[in-house]
Amino acid sequence: MHSQFLKRMADLGLIAGKHRILVAISGGPDSVALTDLISHAGFQFGMAHCDFGLRGKESTDDAVFCKELSQFYQVPFHSQQFNMNSECETRQTNIQESARQIRYEYFDLLRREHQYDYIVTGHHSDDSAETFFINLLRGSGLKGLKGIPAINGYVVRPLLNFTRKEIEKYIQDAGLQFRLDSSNASFKYDRNVIRHRLFPILIELNPIAAETIRQTQYHLEQTAEALNDYLETLATAICSKVSDGISIDKKGIYNCKHGQLLMFHLLHPYGFTPAQCNSAYKLCAPDALPGKKLESAANTLFANRDTLRISSSVLISGEHVVIQSEADFEKCKKLTLINEQGVVALDQHYLTLDRQTIIYPLVWRNWEQGDRIQPFGMKGTKLVSDLLREHRLSEPEKHQVQVLVNNNDQLLWVAGIRASEITRIAGGTSNTFILRYASSE
Repeated sequence: MHSQFLKRMADLGLIAGKHRILVAISGGPDSVALTDLISHAGFQFGMAHCDFGLRGKESTDDAVFCKELSQFYQVPFHSQQFNMNSECETRQTNIQESARQIRYEYFDLLRREHQYDYIVTGHHSDDSAETFFINLLRGSGLKGLKGIPAINGYVVRPLLNFTRKEIEKYIQDAGLQFRLDSSNASFKYDRNVIRHRLFPILIELNPIAAETIRQTQYHLEQTAEALNDYLETLATAICSKVSDGISIDKKGIYNCKHGQLLMFHLLHPYGFTPAQCNSAYKLCAPDALPGKKLESAANTLFANRDTLRISSSVLISGEHVVIQSEADFEKCKKLTLINEQGVVALDQHYLTLDRQTIIYPLVWRNWEQGDRIQPFGMKGTKLVSDLLREHRLSEPEKHQVQVLVNNNDQLLWVAGIRASEITRIAGGTSNTFILRYASSE
């Protein structure tokens, strides 16, 4: 399995001796096997553990085990405890979703603070197959059915080509110790029901069911990419940006051959359910009366005579803040200021600024048609609209993009997309700070 793993890492662009890796470690068999494989492959790495304290002493023992494992491999260990009751209240999500968000936020912070190149997790092909059925039962489009991505930004999942059985055999052959999460046996979680009840039946029908599902997900992923490109082409003809949101031409989408599918593509990013998307499509019929509205958690769709209009003061109109000093960044709800001396932000969700060269005021606002930026590393300028199109953002996503502008009306940052060459930090500069952008994703 070592040679297969090493090849897989190379296929994903991760090279021993070149990249520093942060391994997400829970103490379970998957992450323990991943850690051992990373070590044998010759990577320089560290280990990171989240202690959510959901299982009392068992959670504490997991953290202790992970720390001892890091000592065995003689690598840095990072761990933090989280108050999940407080986190769930703040995030307005359930425990599982809050834990998922916290996990990736914490790992990404460690990646930046300790100069790791990538974060790797122990998800394998069975996990991806389980996700397929979870999303299928909940109701999903192609995006949910194509499974867990092997690469998502700085997060890499090199075990997706391996099954649970292959990993268990590796653990056994290598004589590795691991922890078992007692909650994995509870049938109150959908994933466990699928794993322990549905999968045995599928394997009985087809011994290579996991591999078959993996191949199906690959084809779905290719199909989803092609379909997204097609729908984006249609969207540009019937969807336009307005002052407080987006406007959809009712006649254009109703007469479109794939109008219902296009409606879901446009509205789903705004939190509208599949049923609401179907209702919105019906509001575009020639005999539909205007004046009706649909509401998602953070957006409202109004049916006017000729158009559907989606408005949201938070997600669409965005923020417009004049920043007179460093303290004013606190007024920007989507920005967090991090004091980091001499650290350069490489992630598009972070921007490093030199205190000695900033001339206030700055403006934090929505991007506008005609905005141009000199992308980092380039000599010329580029229209922001072209930059967004290159990143294949959907129409709703485009309307949520914010920019930071200096006092000369020059763009410093298309947040979450690209920094400007203007923000390049001179060699030897240490009086810097970092802005972190929290997108609406």
